[in-house]
Amino acid sequence: MKKRVLLLSLAAMGLTSCWQAQTPRTFVRPVKLSEAVSLSSYDKDFVGVVSAEQYTNLAFRVSGQVTKTFVTEGAQVKKGQLLAQLDPGDFRLQLEADKAQYTTAQSILERNKRLLAKQAISQQDYEIAQSNFLKAKSAYEYSLNQLEYTRLKAPFSGSIEKKFVEDYQKVQTGESIFKLINPDLLEVNFTLPESDVDLIRVNKNIFIEFDNYRGEYFRAEIKDVVDASVDGAGIPVTLRIVDKMFDPNKYNIKAGFACRVKIQIERNREFYAYVTVPITAIFNPPTDKAGTYVWVYDPETSQVNIRQVKTQGLVGGDRVIVPEGLAAGEQVVTAGVYQLTEGQKVNVLK
Repeated sequence: MKKRVLLLSLAAMGLTSCWQAQTPRTFVRPVKLSEAVSLSSYDKDFVGVVSAEQYTNLAFRVSGQVTKTFVTEGAQVKKGQLLAQLDPGDFRLQLEADKAQYTTAQSILERNKRLLAKQAISQQDYEIAQSNFLKAKSAYEYSLNQLEYTRLKAPFSGSIEKKFVEDYQKVQTGESIFKLINPDLLEVNFTLPESDVDLIRVNKNIFIEFDNYRGEYFRAEIKDVVDASVDGAGIPVTLRIVDKMFDPNKYNIKAGFACRVKIQIERNREFYAYVTVPITAIFNPPTDKAGTYVWVYDPETSQVNIRQVKTQGLVGGDRVIVPEGLAAGEQVVTAGVYQLTEGQKVNVLK
């Protein structure tokens, strides 16, 4: 009887031992994967904001009271269109006075010219009349301009983004009345972190993806870079959209819209064998093995296999450079690396 109990106990222990040995291998663990990307070309994404390349804050060149604004925010306007009007009363009175003096000075000059021909006046008297005429003419033309300045017109076709004043409000010379933008000429602004300042100098392709047109990328180029970090927040960069496929009449993109800036960095051929993987894919196994490793996923068997790799610094702050051990396109596990065993089947999470 004791012998039978002993045999049953040994059998149970054997089954338990076998189950424990097989459990890690047969349990299908969910994992997340990431592709090894060639260092010869990798992407960096930034958040950008659309702005108008051509814009201006319109203001009167004289002060006065606004008697009428003819457009509102969002209005489409044509070049030369009247946008606002100041009270012209005082300017018309000044114009009439200057016009009268100009007419008088012109008459005196013409008379003195005839008298000078008959030697009835001196050359000095004629020159004085000529000087008075020129002064009166200048004052008259100035008054004409001042009266014209009471009418604010659009310098180019566009849309009114902002209206700053209301009717009957008194404004000063140079005070903003409207902000006029050209919606057909757009640019993108974003801030380049100081750690990525070298991206300005490397070979690169730049693309813009608008939030309301996901999946469509438009080629862009650097228009301007501020050669300083503003308040330590990064370097302001302005991009110009140069893609011929981008038609402002087709795509509903406005100033102030959010977008994504994708920079594809092209490196030298010496980096073609190098790849990058997320930093979370690299681990040191808690065994007697030395060095750094990754779990490589086999899509045909749905299994993972441990592989030793060499690492060489970071790129972009969250990816590790791997000069040896991986090829571009191979997939590695990025989460749960310490819970896996050699040859274990896994379930890939999307």
